[in-house]
Parts: sequence; C-alpha cells; structure tokens
Amino acid sequence: MNRESGDDIVIMEEVLSSMDRISNLPEPILHCILSFLSFKQVVQTTVLSQAWERAWRTFPILEFDKTFFNQVPSVSCNNKIEAQLGDEKLSRALNYVEGTLRTRRREMIRLDKFTLDLYELRVKEPGPFVDRCIFSALESDVKELKLALPFHTSARVVDTRPGMPSVDAHNKRCYNLPQEVLCSKSIQVLALSCCKLQSLRSVKLSSLKKLCLTSVYAADLVLESLVDGCPLIEHLSLVNCLGFNTLDLSGLTKLNEFKVRNCLEVLWLSIQTLNVKTVSIQLSLPCEINVASWLIEVKIEAPNLSIFRYQGDVVSFSIGAMTLLETHLSFNKNNSDIDWYSEYIGLLAMFHNVSKAVNLESYKGENADIPEDLRQIRSSPFYGYNNLDFVINGTRVRVAIKNTIDGLLWISPHLRTVTIKSFYSNWFSFKFEFSYKKQAVYEGGVAQCCKSRPISCWRQCIEQVVVEYTSNGVNNVKRSIFNGEDIWEKIDWLADLDTSLAWSVEL
Repeated sequence: MNRESGDDIVIMEEVLSSMDRISNLPEPILHCILSFLSFKQVVQTTVLSQAWERAWRTFPILEFDKTFFNQVPSVSCNNKIEAQLGDEKLSRALNYVEGTLRTRRREMIRLDKFTLDLYELRVKEPGPFVDRCIFSALESDVKELKLALPFHTSARVVDTRPGMPSVDAHNKRCYNLPQEVLCSKSIQVLALSCCKLQSLRSVKLSSLKKLCLTSVYAADLVLESLVDGCPLIEHLSLVNCLGFNTLDLSGLTKLNEFKVRNCLEVLWLSIQTLNVKTVSIQLSLPCEINVASWLIEVKIEAPNLSIFRYQGDVVSFSIGAMTLLETHLSFNKNNSDIDWYSEYIGLLAMFHNVSKAVNLESYKGENADIPEDLRQIRSSPFYGYNNLDFVINGTRVRVAIKNTIDGLLWISPHLRTVTIKSFYSNWFSFKFEFSYKKQAVYEGGVAQCCKSRPISCWRQCIEQVVVEYTSNGVNNVKRSIFNGEDIWEKIDWLADLDTSLAWSVEL
C-alpha cells in the first residue's frame, strides 16, 4: 500500500467517524439539521445510517414543492414523448407523496408543515389527489398547510373592458377547498393558491395566526365568515383574489400585518384594529379605504383609490401615484414634542399633493394649534383649498375656537370656509366664511408671524368673517358678522368653548 492510498483511508475513516458521531445525536437535533436541507438532500441522508433513516421516517416537515417536482415537465411542455415520460414521472411522484403521508399518519407523527405545490404541473383532475393529501395532513394535526394548485384550474380571468379584467367565477375546473380545512383546530399557518372558497357553513380556525390567499375566489359572505372564524390572525395577505367587493377587518383585534394587492373587485376596505403595524395596499379599481389603528408603516399603491380614511398616530406613509377625491385624517397626539408636529405637517403636505379635499379630525382641536416656533421654519402644508372641514371627536372637552381657527388658517392659508363640527355629546357646528383684502402678497414686507410668504398672512388681510353656529339640530342656527381690525378679538370671544354646553353659547 502506497502512502497516498493510506492517507485516503485515514481521511475516509475520519469522515465515517464524524458521521457516526452526528448519527448518535438525539433525534430532535437530527430533525433540526434536516430542516435546513432541501427535500432531495433530506432523502439522501437516509443512506448514511439507520439513525438518519429513522429520523426521516419521523421528520414532521414535508415540503413537496418545485424542488421536489423539478424533474417533471411543466404545463408548457409541447413534445408528446417528453409529455408522456413526464406523466409517468409525475404519477410516480404523486404516489410517493401519498405514500409518505400515509406513513406519517400510520406512525402517528404530527406534522409541523405540509407543502404541496402543483402550480406548474400537468395534473389531470387534481381534485381527488389533493383531497386525499389534505385529509391525511389534517389527520396528522398539521400546523402549517401550504397548497398551490395548477394554475390552469384556477378561476379564469377574462379581459372585458380596457385595462379592467373580470373573473369567470363559475369555472368548474377551479378546485374547491374542502370544508374540513376551515374547521381545523391545529392549523396555525394557512397559505392557499389557485382555489375556490364557497358555501362555508362555519369557519373555526381557532389556532390560525397567518393566512395568505393568492389567486383565490371567495364571495363577500364567504370572506366575512372566514375573517370571523379566525380570531387569532396576526398576518393576513390577499393577492390577486377575486369574488368579493368589501372587506371589513374590524374583528381581527390581533392583526399585526396586512397586505392586499391586485384584488380587482374590491370597492370598500376597512381596517380598524389597534395592533396593526404594517399595511400594504395596492388596488386598481376606484375604492374607499378606512384605516383606524396604531400603525408603524402604511404602503399604498392604488392609482384608482377615491376615498382614504386614517385614524392613528403619525406614521410612515408610502403612497404611489394617485388622485384622491377625499382624504379624512385623524392623528392622535400623545405628546407636545415639536418633532411630532413636524412629522404631522409633512404628512399633511403629502396627502395634500394627492387629494382634491382633505378633512381633519382631532380630539379637542389640538392638532390645529401648530407651535409658533415651527411656523417660522415650516411652510404651510395646504395651498389652493377653498374649504376645510375639521371634526372634534372628544366628549365633554373644552375647545379654543380662536386657536383652532388660527391654526387651520396657517395649515391652509386663505380658506374661504372653515367648518368645525362635533358629533359627540351635544352636537354643534361652526361655519366660518372669510373675505380677504385684495392684496395677495406683502409689499416689501416679510411676515413675522409665520413662514407663509409669498402668501399674505391671514391675520392681517382678513376683511370680514361670517359665523354660523348650529347646535342640536339644523333648525337652531345663529349667524353673526365680524368686521374691522378687531376681528380676532371678536373671534376670541368664542374661545374656550365647552362642547358639553355648546347649546348655551351666544353669538
């Protein structure tokens, strides 16, 4: 024996010795090692030793995805011989999938994860096979279930209007998800692609925390039942889904992250939950969106969005190209930090750029009272609006009307009308109509009260104010007209208004 062959034997013995040491590790650790490998690599470990073979037989993660089916021709295969060979390979692969599931069920192995991705495969009538796989996984108390059906069996999209596709929702070839999936107590993660949800009697996914639907057809009532039956959802994703026009997520109190993209028939969307941190919206049809939450980041890509509502703290907004008819903003002010007001002004300016009308809401008017120091260094966020609505949503709070009006006129200089309303406790409404002096800019002077130049300061160019005051009904309207240099002193008479006693105010 020469020296080189002797060295090879030593190296091989060291390798085998290392493998023996790994094989002697507890089975949970072997499972952990297998979880980092591809399916093909996992199967290859079975030849290393009996310990690895046993680890595979009890491995609770089964991912039959593209890497597993990569030797099977896809639906794009046009060669008849290759297609026939592909069908034979596919048949053997599907039999292997079922056999593996049966083994896990027979050994009473609980599945942590089961993935079945048939999206690009030539599967004829996949329904019965998929049903058998699903039922086997459910009997093994699967925690994470991911299904992707062949795309040619999904709901067919037909282009009936320029740029506006519609769905043939009654395509009989679309796979119907078994009711049993939506009554599972074990499923914590459910990802469905290219299937139909219909005729839901009841949904009881009591453990579900993450739901991802892609190219799924579900009618309004079906989706409503699905949302109501999943109280623990933290992550919800809807991509390319069809069949529903409205989506109300108010009942999902634990929702942390929400994404909706290219759901072509959505017309109304409401998100009202305190725990949401990330919202991503990308829609194509005209739609109304109502967001009420404490959010960290909001991304909106909806070029045909018409109405947007937001209630919460100042957050990071990312908005694509759009023109909104109405924007309703209610920012919660939890501190008097000037940085908060600076971010607030920036958000107002951003929504002004994409909205034909912006309406504001506040607890007692504090959001309008922009600090004087900030007015010296920041430009007003709104320009060109004639009317502005401001809603007080606090109950039994005291409202400084003069400060609120002064702040709103800085936010949007030279408004023609400002309406301040409260719909809580005792209802009231102030409508201010402003007339201005002719000059639109200062003549050689610099505004000292704010950085609104080149627009003249409203404090110095208001000529007349007409105030209409209504309380507890439209029939109780009082009207006053203020003129002269002491206009602001007269308006100050309305300061410190107690909205709980609004009906007693005299103009």
